[in-house]
Amino acid sequence: MKKRTKIITPVATVITSLISATVAIAVISMVKKASTANDEFKTVLDGLVKVGTITRVQAVAIRSALIAAKDSAIAND
Repeated sequence: MKKRTKIITPVATVITSLISATVAIAVISMVKKASTANDEFKTVLDGLVKVGTITRVQAVAIRSALIAAKDSAIAND
């Protein structure tokens, strides 16, 4: 029985480490994608402000509302 325990413990440690690394990679990927989407959205809003379609205040309000909605959705998951 002791021999089996000596084998299972290192295997469990390796599996836990692999799962942790996989989760970390997934989180980093999600953050990069969200950051890119935020940058693209900001670019669109900046373009609308530049041509006079919306004001800077409106652009900030839109962006703030979207960030709040996203944060709320994440909190409710």
